[in-house]
Amino acid sequence: MNASFNRPANLSPMPSGGASRGDQGGLVVVFLVLLFATFLFSANSSAGQRSAIAGVVTLLLFPLVWFVPRAGIPAMLGFLMVMGGLRRSLIPLLGYTELDPIILVSPVVATICFVNLAINRKLRPTTQLGKWTMVLMGCMGIAILNPLQGNPLVGLTGAAFYLVPLMWYCVGRNVGSPEIITKVINTVLFLSVLGAINGLKQHFFGFSDAEREWFRLSSFTNLVGGTERPMSFYTSPAEYANFLAIGILICVCNCFQKQKAYVFVALFLAYALFLTGIRGIIVATAGASTLIWAVQGREMRGWIPRVVIALMIVGVGGFLGLQQLGSVAESVGGGNSGAELVNHQIQGLTDPLSKNSSAHGHLGNISLALISGLKMPIGYGLGASTMGSTRFGGSASFNAETDLATIFYSLGAIGGVVFIGVIVNCFRSAGLYWYHTRAYSPLVIMGILVAANGNWLTPGHYAESALIWALIGCLDRSWSDGKWIPGLTQKRKQGRSGIAVWKQSIARRLGNTTPSWETSSSWDRPTVTDTQRIPEPVINIPGVHPPPGVTHLTPSAKRALARTARESAETPGKPQGWGEA
Repeated sequence: MNASFNRPANLSPMPSGGASRGDQGGLVVVFLVLLFATFLFSANSSAGQRSAIAGVVTLLLFPLVWFVPRAGIPAMLGFLMVMGGLRRSLIPLLGYTELDPIILVSPVVATICFVNLAINRKLRPTTQLGKWTMVLMGCMGIAILNPLQGNPLVGLTGAAFYLVPLMWYCVGRNVGSPEIITKVINTVLFLSVLGAINGLKQHFFGFSDAEREWFRLSSFTNLVGGTERPMSFYTSPAEYANFLAIGILICVCNCFQKQKAYVFVALFLAYALFLTGIRGIIVATAGASTLIWAVQGREMRGWIPRVVIALMIVGVGGFLGLQQLGSVAESVGGGNSGAELVNHQIQGLTDPLSKNSSAHGHLGNISLALISGLKMPIGYGLGASTMGSTRFGGSASFNAETDLATIFYSLGAIGGVVFIGVIVNCFRSAGLYWYHTRAYSPLVIMGILVAANGNWLTPGHYAESALIWALIGCLDRSWSDGKWIPGLTQKRKQGRSGIAVWKQSIARRLGNTTPSWETSSSWDRPTVTDTQRIPEPVINIPGVHPPPGVTHLTPSAKRALARTARESAETPGKPQGWGEA
């Protein structure tokens, strides 16, 4: 049976119109999980009502993700992007609960999809990226039971934060295509612009009553000095800033695709990003934009010089621009909230190693996590770097605010090395995909991976982590299959290594044929088979003929034949080459 490209073949409708066993199993799991969640939170009326909302959203999103992924995956990611604002807006109606069941929508949908894929044997890795990711998931599964983290609930919390995004990779790897990547990118850009508008509203006009009530009840602080950082409808100011950076990178990629109008959207998002007061993401955005410009070169060997040149221009120009902006901010005065955030940004970007800079603390946390992971090869447990460690009484709790260092702390040196392998293969796949196709999708994904600023698996960044790993899965599927890209499969089949060229030449020489050196070493030229080769004329020498079956001669054979002909002409009676007439 021929199945569409965006739906697993084993879940295609049966001839009778009924659902397959995989469909029935998935729906049963959905209802069981929702029933369990309802009973779990039924003691509290507020939590019970939120559980009902979470159940309805899950029932809507799971069938959409599984059966119509080109619409379901963007819808799921869009829900995660606005989930923080939704939870805060429900406080006046349903009250506040510390363990909000709405955050379980993504883990439930991802787990059901993952279980169905495992049951139907759809998790067999066929690429280097897939193999490294499966090993990383295995390390995380073992780390759930690490006794060093204390309470077993701490390990389960770590699974909710770290394993769920990798499940979204599996979903993207199973159903991904360039079409889905484009729809996801468009959804993210649209919501990033809406988020910037809402964030600027919070900055200039303040937060709503529901948001301030959430700040009070959750003890969440977003202050920079005496100024509150905007967070729009995201879960935190950091995730809000990261999505603004992602939106900027999408606009930059569109500009390189000859859509110049996106430069105005990029400037608007950059203005909103600057007013977040977060400095590291600005550096990451500049670096990602530099990378996007550098890889526009036709040859890989030209990418590094372009990066160096761009960094020099951005560094010098940015420093001078910030100096001028600083003088303007000082004239406004410190009482203005905008001027306070601007001064905060300028001080950190122009003097990152000053005593007042937070860079020292970030670098200290990173180095401490890396050293801890090297000292303890098995790590301190999957949940030791999450908020579940403090909430459920874990024996170890530390977060380095950067994924690589945090993974070293949680999984140890072994898991950290595996995570490095995953990162390398992600960029390798995206780079090769872009280099050989010049397609829009890998260019954007490369920019997003860099702009994420090392926050691929950050606990609490529900939307960002799901977005990144779903895109990585779609990228892996599109690049490894090649059939979604016109001409890529044929182009990759024609590519041969240097060893393959020499093997081919030796085989053809042994078969009395001449290898086509040019077509063997180039992907851009079609392969010419022996049956398609045009016979070359034999040197017309009276009395000298080639053996039967030889239709053309190699250059060395021609020279030998000419030498024999000359000697025959000078010495009558000497044997004439291959034979006499």
